[in-house]
Amino acid sequence: MTIEINKEYQWNQFWASRFANNTDINKVVLELKDIEDVHGKINPELIVESSKNKKSVLHSFFEWDNEKAAEKWRLRQATILLGRIEVKILKNGESKIVKVFEISKRKSGFNNSQQIEYSRNVGTNKFIIMTSIEDLNRVRNRLDGHELVSPIEYIDKALAELQLLKNTTDSEQVKPENKLVSVG
Repeated sequence: MTIEINKEYQWNQFWASRFANNTDINKVVLELKDIEDVHGKINPELIVESSKNKKSVLHSFFEWDNEKAAEKWRLRQATILLGRIEVKILKNGESKIVKVFEISKRKSGFNNSQQIEYSRNVGTNKFIIMTSIEDLNRVRNRLDGHELVSPIEYIDKALAELQLLKNTTDSEQVKPENKLVSVG
C-alpha cells in the first residue's frame, strides 16, 4: 500500500509568535534546506551562524541584543530547572517518580510570548488530562505521516478515553477502570 503525502508546511498550532505571524514558512523551510545542502547537515549552530546575515529570513527570529538574549536564556534555564526536579512517591504500594513542579497556567503575554506558571502542587485532574491530550495529539501528528497505523490506533483509543474523562465534572470521582492493552 502506498500513501501519497502532500507536503504543505505550516507553523505548529500551539506556537503563536510575531515571527510566525509575519514570516512565510515556505521561505523558512527553503532557507533551512539551503543550510543543510551547503553543510551536508543541519543543527542549531549552523542555523544561528547563517541567521546572523541580516538578509536571512531567519534573522528576525533571533534576539541579537546580547543583554536581552542572556536574560531570555536564563529564563529558559530556570524553566529547564523546574522540569528536572522529581520526587519518588509510594502509590498503592508501588514506587513511582513524578515531577515536583507542574505547569498550572498558560497564557499569552507581551509580543505573543507565552507565559507559563508552575505550581508545586500536582495539577488538577482536568489540567493533567488537557495537557495529556495536547501531548498525545502532537505524538499522533508526528507519527501520522509515517504509515505507523498500529501506534496511531492506540493513541486514538487513549485520546477517546481522555476525552471521556475531560467531560467528567470536577465534582465526580474520576476512577478509570484498570485496562491492560496487549501490544503484539
